[in-house]
Amino acid sequence: MRFTVLIAALMLTALSYSQNKLQSTDSFQDGLETWQYGTWASETDEPGGFISAESTGKDAFGGSARIQVDKTTANPNKIFLRSLGVQLEEGKRYRLSFWVKTDAKDSSINVMLYSDFYTGSFNTWGGILSKTLSLQNNNTWENLEIEFEAKSAYKNSPVDFDAIALSFGFAKHKGTYYLDQVSIEAL
Repeated sequence: MRFTVLIAALMLTALSYSQNKLQSTDSFQDGLETWQYGTWASETDEPGGFISAESTGKDAFGGSARIQVDKTTANPNKIFLRSLGVQLEEGKRYRLSFWVKTDAKDSSINVMLYSDFYTGSFNTWGGILSKTLSLQNNNTWENLEIEFEAKSAYKNSPVDFDAIALSFGFAKHKGTYYLDQVSIEAL
């Protein structure tokens, strides 16, 4: 009887954990197939960069996304790595977590959760989160976490909760960035 109760308790714990782990990319070992990436520019502000996935080598954490920035611009989102279809429940609290390392001097990474025409929404831009995070710049892996509530963070910018994207922007600093173990968990 005790064994059955123990097994049932373990199964319920595992089930509740898996339901809270809403979006997870344990690594980029399978490449960038579920991510959008690239650069965009105007005539006067054109960044330069290259994005790939690495599952082996000295810099791979578990299988990392590699972002090489050769030419910078003031807008960090002009070199981006974006995941569409993020599932969030309005009003609920979450934790975004990821591992990152860079050799770029005085660098940062821009992180956004939003909906707009490019994410499949019929609304204009609606932001949940937009943060610029400073990085250690010592070419070692660091874990960054952000807690947030799934709601519109900006007046008059409605969020389409059926078309949310998570985006990382890199275009402010020259160097190589590695990103891995991206996850969003309900709190």
